Amino acid sequence: MQPPERRSLHGVCLWLLLALSGGTDVENVCEKGFYQEDPIVFGCQGGKGRQSMILTSRAAAQGQFSWEVPKDTADLSVEVLFEPLKSLHGSAKLSAKCADTGEVILGETQSLLNESAKLVTAHGAQWSWSGNATHRSGSFSLWLRVHGPLHCDLGFRVENDLESNLAADVRYSWSHIKPCPKQLKGCEECPKDKCHPDDVAVCDGSRYWECQPHGDGGGTCHVCEANSGVALKRLRSMTMMQLSQFVVMFCLADMIHMINLGCRAGGGL
Repeated sequence: MQPPERRSLHGVCLWLLLALSGGTDVENVCEKGFYQEDPIVFGCQGGKGRQSMILTSRAAAQGQFSWEVPKDTADLSVEVLFEPLKSLHGSAKLSAKCADTGEVILGETQSLLNESAKLVTAHGAQWSWSGNATHRSGSFSLWLRVHGPLHCDLGFRVENDLESNLAADVRYSWSHIKPCPKQLKGCEECPKDKCHPDDVAVCDGSRYWECQPHGDGGGTCHVCEANSGVALKRLRSMTMMQLSQFVVMFCLADMIHMINLGCRAGGGL
């Protein structure tokens, strides 16, 4: 029988491969002349996306992940898939609050959605919620769905509720934003003070900008990344294909290790 750590590792491999299978690099949502500052941005035409991460201990800053959905976003669906990494059990919470009014939609006893009211019609929309997950065994998920438009800028937060790490995969979709704001929330104008005086910042709507010579003279571009943290920069700059190849190599190495153990125990294949 495999030890819990080994079974947990197999679960992580399966979770990573499923999370990456069929995935593509997310298209830029921000317009040209802007860069994406927030981790998740919602465009007026609707769409879907995902954000994967590791949530560390609940006491650490990396134990939670936050994002904001703008007012008038219609038919929002948010689902977070979890996989415990060092333990067979996990626990997490999903909360939501109006950024402008402070109204608590999800996460407190007296919030709009709670354990006693998981399906509610309010603010011109129908709200439904999965309920929080406490000490679940193996993989589990949390979700929130809204049929209709949001009446406020809705801030979300997902957090690990235990000491052991959790792998989390945030999946979201929406139909449209109407009326469409002049500037999307989470998109910032291209900076004017980050490049060398002889260069100008050029933004294509992604998370990064490029410092190029005035007049686009064709010289070597100096890439200036909008997000700080070397490790985070490198991870975010990886394409989905590169990330998938890394995960496949990691999981294959673990499978080969287990086959070798089986051969030793059984005297051969």
